[in-house]
Amino acid sequence: MRAYLNLKKYELLRKVGSIKQVAGIEMISFMDGRAKGVQGFDVRNGRLRFTVLSDRALDIGQVEFDGIPFAWLSPVGYSSGYFYEPEADGWQRNFSGGLLTTCGLTQVGEPCVDGSEQLGLHGRISNTPASQVAYAENWDGETLVLSVKGKVGQTVLFGENLEMHRTITTRYGAQTIQIHDRVINQGFQPAPLLFLYHINLGFPLVDEHSYLVCSAGNVTAWEGTSAANLEKFDKIPPPDQNVNEEVIHVDLQPAEDQYCYALLVNPNEELAFFIKFRKQQFPRFSIWKGIREGVYCLGFEPSNCGLNGRLHEKENGQLEWLAPFAERHFEAEFGFLQSTAAIQKFIEVTFGGPA
Repeated sequence: MRAYLNLKKYELLRKVGSIKQVAGIEMISFMDGRAKGVQGFDVRNGRLRFTVLSDRALDIGQVEFDGIPFAWLSPVGYSSGYFYEPEADGWQRNFSGGLLTTCGLTQVGEPCVDGSEQLGLHGRISNTPASQVAYAENWDGETLVLSVKGKVGQTVLFGENLEMHRTITTRYGAQTIQIHDRVINQGFQPAPLLFLYHINLGFPLVDEHSYLVCSAGNVTAWEGTSAANLEKFDKIPPPDQNVNEEVIHVDLQPAEDQYCYALLVNPNEELAFFIKFRKQQFPRFSIWKGIREGVYCLGFEPSNCGLNGRLHEKENGQLEWLAPFAERHFEAEFGFLQSTAAIQKFIEVTFGGPA
């Protein structure tokens, strides 16, 4: 650990002309291609550097930890929400990847038709700009807290009137990012609520010999995932052009602190990433594998719903409804580790034993 990251407020401020010398937030705007005009924030905390895309629902783009990229970026790259295609699988044509893409708010998973409403893959929210966006660099006692917040609406005449209030937080020298979402039904009728964090991890974290650590209960395959690959759900193979995408459902079991954890480890590079969340907020968890050459990614997908689309949830009596003026909270922590010692310590403390 670098000593300067542990300095107290007074000692740190004595040694810099501006706190932005070591940490801070800057507003950014993309100037070229499909991303032209997209606004966001460049957040630096001394170890982590990440992009928050205010014009894409305050989702998180690339993340670097000690200069090492952790997130996966799709071939689409950063792109404006104006290119969103809501029909069928059109969502994929504007899927940038990044550490976090939010799916919802009234549809997640397979395209379907619910009544007279055509619902495309993974819903609309990630392509919607945020409003009332603000950022802050504030001292909380001896700790510099960096935060970005705003709200994202999903509304339609004679239909849902939902708002997602999002706050993303990190601290100077920290190895974690916290996200807090509050989804509010601002309408006078119940609204369906389907919500998923599409967390996208890529090379060099994702590589041959990388592996997953979690407290798994029942493990089941989604459509197209073979039984043989199901047995190896916690392993990452080398890139293979002949492998289709796979999705595995994992019933995560809470640790002693009542949080669920999933950890991806690359032992050769001594890198790891973890997600931490409460099962009451995200009762379901899936792993998405895109192993093809030129793709090569792994996704963590905590959610309150399945992946077969809203109609399937409704027909099976599993669709969550948000009452008028009710709200639902979703929170998660993303953590980054570097060094075999730090990874082994995390596994021992969290899971009660070696990997």
